[in-house]
Amino acid sequence: MAETRARQRHLPPVSVYRWWARRTETVTGAVIDALAAHYGVNGNLRIADPFAGGGVIALAGLLRGHRMYAQDVNPWAARCLSTMLSLPSSQDLATAADRLQTNVADTLERAYATRLADGTPAILAHTLRVATSPCPECRQLLRLYPTATVSLLSRVDIGGNEGFLACPAGHLQVASISKRAHCERCRCYFHATDRYTPGRVARCTECGWSGRLAELAEDGGLGWEVALVERCGAGRREISVPTEAERLQADFGWVPTRELPAIDVGIETAPLRRHGLTHWHDL
Repeated sequence: MAETRARQRHLPPVSVYRWWARRTETVTGAVIDALAAHYGVNGNLRIADPFAGGGVIALAGLLRGHRMYAQDVNPWAARCLSTMLSLPSSQDLATAADRLQTNVADTLERAYATRLADGTPAILAHTLRVATSPCPECRQLLRLYPTATVSLLSRVDIGGNEGFLACPAGHLQVASISKRAHCERCRCYFHATDRYTPGRVARCTECGWSGRLAELAEDGGLGWEVALVERCGAGRREISVPTEAERLQADFGWVPTRELPAIDVGIETAPLRRHGLTHWHDL
């Protein structure tokens, strides 16, 4: 994990696009260095990677001055690999980024400017939303959290043991993930591992109605309520329930002005369509 995070900072071309089978450059580079040392060459290897995927082998070889032949049967991977290996210089990219930031500074301020809990200036790094729908029977607003754990306050690998948990009725609170929690509003007990929409079926805790998420999506569509925000600033980050100003900031003034194509039916797009998102501008 430490190496994966480090490569985003020290080898940014690897992060131009994501690929499921990507390995870290350190391991790949070490193998290439070992081969070069074995054959006593410096920048004279010819390396072929017929299943290039994310292109880490190609990048590692080129950085060391070797000749690379890389291909992939997936045209998307091949196109992205070509783009990654033909990036402009870092100085050109930095200049373009500065110009872009200047041109959209007002929009960035309106979209992301906020403050940490102690008043320090910060930006909104993430806005977490939960799907909502009125219950078809009693009209109680259902907050469709898939699991009780919504977000940890810090990662488990650095000792995180608390997070924002949702009770079956959708009430959020900070609680331990290692023992049963007690909802302060509806007084019920639940655990961080509880699942609320198994088999994509939701249940109303008010009247007992149960039905498929697809039914709720088709019956007028789903709402998307801001549940949590992550703020970053002054070398710190915090996850919290949004302020009223942050709710308004997230919800108003962002109506799409362009109609985008319909979302095609596919394995990866099925969850979007299941939740009532039929066109790309719905996102």
